[in-house]
Amino acid sequence: MCKPRTTTLLFAAILVAVSFKGQAWLAAKTKEAAISPAAVESTLTLAAPVKRAAAISEKPAVISAKASTSTFAAISTTAKPLQLSSDATALLAEMCDLQLLAHGTGLNLNSRQWSAFASVVLRNQAIRQTYEAEIATSKVVAPGQYRVEIPAYADVGDGLRGKFITDLRTALGETVAVNVLTELGDRLEARFAGFGVSMQTLDITGNPQGTLADIQITRTVTYWNSVDGNDRPTTRREIHFPASEDPTGDSWSALLAMVKA
Repeated sequence: MCKPRTTTLLFAAILVAVSFKGQAWLAAKTKEAAISPAAVESTLTLAAPVKRAAAISEKPAVISAKASTSTFAAISTTAKPLQLSSDATALLAEMCDLQLLAHGTGLNLNSRQWSAFASVVLRNQAIRQTYEAEIATSKVVAPGQYRVEIPAYADVGDGLRGKFITDLRTALGETVAVNVLTELGDRLEARFAGFGVSMQTLDITGNPQGTLADIQITRTVTYWNSVDGNDRPTTRREIHFPASEDPTGDSWSALLAMVKA
């Protein structure tokens, strides 16, 4: 019996010999193919169709790229960005504002309910501010600065509050409306300036004869907050930009028209 080491060396020698023979045979065949005219002719014959195929495949690619570029350019020049109408812009702005108002509360509405909620608020705010323009007084403080004083109107305010709650129930349903009033009752009371149980001062800066973009309004409200059961005076100060908040002119137009006059 052969020793393991001897067997291993013998096997390795056989592999080396076979490898050398294989390399020699491959080199001879490679040299023969390189010298043989038949091999050269065969190579040229095969290369020609490959080149023609490459040329054919490249040409449509160039045309396709040009066509895609021109089509994209045509679409880019004709496409126009979509713009919301004034009413839709006002509704979207109010929805965002109300969602910020509800931040930190447990109120959870879907998109349709937020839209309906915002519509009710916009409509009732317009009614409220139109009435306030009828009872307000204004004066010039300095060039480009005006002050509007709005007295309390508790009786009419109670009617406005009742209408707002009725509209909210109609738009959202009883259960959702109660949830909204529970979570946002005090904040909505402040947003509507106590529904007339308040004294309001509007400091208007800008040119009322110009565009809304020139106007900034600071509203200071002192009202009785009775939502949580503790009647107490509360002062609230807020800044308004009618150009972005009221693009339709429904809410601020009556008050600004009074200042223009």
